[in-house]
Amino acid sequence: MSVALPDKVHRFAERMLPYSIYAFMVLYPFSVKWANFSILVLCALGLLSNPLSAKVKKAKASKALWLYPAYYGVLLIGMLYSEDRRYAFKILETGIYFLLFPVLFATAATLNAKALRTIGILLVATTCGAAVYCLVQNVLHFHANDISFDRFFTWEYSYSNLTRYIGLHPTYFAAVTLLAFFTLLLRGDFSTVPNKVVYGFILLFLFVFLILLGAKIGLVIFFVVALALAFVYKLNSRRQLLVRVGGIVLLLVAAYNTPVIYWRFKSAFDGVVHAASGRDGAADYRTLHWGCAAGVIRESPWVGHGIGDVQARMNACYEGLGRLEELRNYSAHNQYLDVWAKVGLLGLGITLLCLVSPLYQSLKTRDLLFSIAFFVFLAVCLTECFLNVQKGVTLFCFVASLYWGHIHHQHQPGKLTA
Repeated sequence: MSVALPDKVHRFAERMLPYSIYAFMVLYPFSVKWANFSILVLCALGLLSNPLSAKVKKAKASKALWLYPAYYGVLLIGMLYSEDRRYAFKILETGIYFLLFPVLFATAATLNAKALRTIGILLVATTCGAAVYCLVQNVLHFHANDISFDRFFTWEYSYSNLTRYIGLHPTYFAAVTLLAFFTLLLRGDFSTVPNKVVYGFILLFLFVFLILLGAKIGLVIFFVVALALAFVYKLNSRRQLLVRVGGIVLLLVAAYNTPVIYWRFKSAFDGVVHAASGRDGAADYRTLHWGCAAGVIRESPWVGHGIGDVQARMNACYEGLGRLEELRNYSAHNQYLDVWAKVGLLGLGITLLCLVSPLYQSLKTRDLLFSIAFFVFLAVCLTECFLNVQKGVTLFCFVASLYWGHIHHQHQPGKLTA
């Protein structure tokens, strides 16, 4: 008995698949609940959009796709030797997108060039819309409570409050802002004067918003990528290179002299110096997180402690430092240390492969935009447990599945057009 679906079903699902992606992109910054619903719709349409034989063919063509289900399999193994099964199940629930996106979305009917351009446009538009919404809500809050607007530009306020109205952590919003900025820069159509003016204004706005977010790793990534692009992207003369480098230096000086960035980096630098001198009481929080995570790893470096038990050991370390009340339930703030502590060297190896393999392939095919995207994820994981939080997991798995299933082998994607 045949179980093949009618062609009408496949065609309908293929036609509706891009719209479910657009819905996910619009909802992602604002609502976890509705974004999750759109993901379920997206995956269902991906499942129905083409026959099983076509899915198997796509999976065979992009073997790296199976790294992500393998990562989830390692998490499952880590649950088996966890004592705190309830916390372990919570981690498994968050990581389910490592199965859903690669298996159902990446193997779906391949998106056409128009859909890919629309995804890029929506990324920029949604990021700008979310940024404007955050700024407006903060201005209204200041006005209603008669707070001086000078406080808006202080690092204590900006980093802690700027994105609270959409519930997106500043570092995660910084990652999205970076993706939007470089998508517009590399794929925007700058062939006409009006486009140059409009796109230039949007790029400037995104850069200023990135500064206001106060995410240190976001600014570091921005200037590293900008400097690299200055040397490799459409470089025609030495004079052009000098102009680019000079512009980057001016942006760096301008950013560093804002109160948000100056004090964020100064406090981090002072914290590292204090930690190196043995003064844990004055150390930067991240050095404390990393130190405790390293201690947990040393207790079981080969297989880890299980995905459900590491947090209890981190809390025990914080208690030993006399900082439990302020650091209780804080993670390692480093994806690599966190997964090493949970599932050992195997988990660390799979995590690195998941992050590095698309970066390597995109560099190999000279796809600058996706090279930057995967470099952003790789770098953010140095300071955040990006793949432990739902919004981090969904963003990474969506981009990775989009690349392996719909962009791979396409070396010249189209430009964005207004």
